[in-house]
Amino acid sequence: MFRASVAINDTSNWCFSPAVFTILADGKPLWQSSWIAHNHAHSQECSVDISGVDVLELRVHCINGNDGVHAVWVEPRVLQVADTPDEQPVKPPLAPKALFAGSPRVWLSDMDPFEVRAGPWPPSGKGTIGPDRKPIEVDGVASPKGLGMHPPDNPGAAFARYRLGKQAAIFKTMVALNDTATIVQSQAVFEVYGDGKRLWQSGPVNKGTRAQECSVVVSEIDVLELRVSSQGSHLGLHAVWLDPRLLQAADTPDG
Repeated sequence: MFRASVAINDTSNWCFSPAVFTILADGKPLWQSSWIAHNHAHSQECSVDISGVDVLELRVHCINGNDGVHAVWVEPRVLQVADTPDEQPVKPPLAPKALFAGSPRVWLSDMDPFEVRAGPWPPSGKGTIGPDRKPIEVDGVASPKGLGMHPPDNPGAAFARYRLGKQAAIFKTMVALNDTATIVQSQAVFEVYGDGKRLWQSGPVNKGTRAQECSVVVSEIDVLELRVSSQGSHLGLHAVWLDPRLLQAADTPDG
């Protein structure tokens, strides 16, 4: 098997023409991506059978001009057999010795995730979403500490992982689609994982769906993961976590 993700690198502010990624095996086309650009799919997964192939070729071309087409093959790799384990978990760094040194409430947007997986847009923080860093707003109300994600087409998910070091007691947030989501063709599902186990899952979230509240106990959790997936097309799924935060104790004031 050959596997990779194809995408436009974050160094590109805008692609003025889509890129098309192609794989050739012994000179014959084996796989071709959809159009990859900021206004199309921002990334796409690739997994192809290369049994019996002698020469593998990775190729990229532009539909028109090449301005901003910073095309990348993310972690391209070959597997000896189809069921070769392919997960390369990232070892989380040590959590801060005093996560709550300055305050008993900590915003995730002030923390750095140690691992992320992007959909069409990379995960973003500081109250913004998307490559243009549009403000996070739901029903006109801003979320200055919000996090933005954009899940890929089903199957697949975007996520961000944070090291807590078992120092927090409660995780709180609300989830919704950002006001920038105008044309939406599917629904998003938000999930919270702790040390690989699901702690919470939202109902399906579409344009106009009320923001859903999340409050989970994380007192024994080392690694917290926020994940968003789509139930079909990713188009318009501008998923946002509204002011996600950690409380040092169950009775920490949160007003």
